[in-house]
Amino acid sequence: MTLLKHKSNMNSSQRATRELHNNILICLSIASTILVLVITFLSNDYLSRKNQTYGTKILLFLAGITTGLSIQLVDNKSKSLSLSLVTDKDRFHQLRAHLSSLKSDISVLGTDILGNYLKSIQAVNDGFAIKGSSWSLRAYEKFWKLLVSRQRKFGVDAESCLIARITHVNNIELLDVTASPCSRLILVHQKEFIAAGGVITRILIGPYPNLEDPSAQSYRRIRDQMESVGIEVKYIQKEQGEEYSYDFAWVDNLNYVVKLYSDVGGRSLDKCEILDKVDESIKQIWMFVSDRAQKEDSFIESIPSSRAYKFWDE
Repeated sequence: MTLLKHKSNMNSSQRATRELHNNILICLSIASTILVLVITFLSNDYLSRKNQTYGTKILLFLAGITTGLSIQLVDNKSKSLSLSLVTDKDRFHQLRAHLSSLKSDISVLGTDILGNYLKSIQAVNDGFAIKGSSWSLRAYEKFWKLLVSRQRKFGVDAESCLIARITHVNNIELLDVTASPCSRLILVHQKEFIAAGGVITRILIGPYPNLEDPSAQSYRRIRDQMESVGIEVKYIQKEQGEEYSYDFAWVDNLNYVVKLYSDVGGRSLDKCEILDKVDESIKQIWMFVSDRAQKEDSFIESIPSSRAYKFWDE
């Protein structure tokens, strides 16, 4: 641990020294260029008439210094660029190796995203993560596109179709189809998923006692958008002291999970994790919110009773 820390400190020191060196070179290059211009101006009047040869030598000497500094500066930048490229190349291979160890669907999805978003993708246990609001939405859209193709293979049988259990506690406007092209595409894929025989049950968790509250207009609008494509939507009020670290979409018979994290204010997405394994906390959260939804709202009808709690045996 001490050795790693020592190496890290050395690397930081080397980077700082290199940046300082480059900055000094830039300043010297600018100063030399200004000096050349001044002498060039003066040489038009005095040096060129009194001692043209001497003046020319001074100009050439200073120009040589400037050129040398420029070449050295470019060389240093090239080295930095090369180091960056080597780092990205190594990171690409490490991420690809990690993705290849995941289940086939998630591996293919991650590899596709890796080719486009190298700077934002990260390896996490049982999957990968994408940082940033817009890229998180794009990754989530690709996930739903994948589910549509998988559901078409499963067919419409109620005992074998894919069931997506989804929670949403963050900013409700993130679900609005008018918010972004990706949000609209996600709803299109969800409609295709249901048309192919899949089931989606979404539980909204908000600040109001129920959706009839006059202030819950935005929640009602989102509910109507969801229900228009066949999603069953339930609502519960977030109680004082309850904490939800993320929203999730869990496809229980594949055990694929997407976790959606918001920023500190909960106004926009910060990160999206796509995993090929479900942990017990996801099951427990779903049991908690679905039981409350059925007590406070109405029974969940989209999930066949034979499969409502089957995941506990898996």
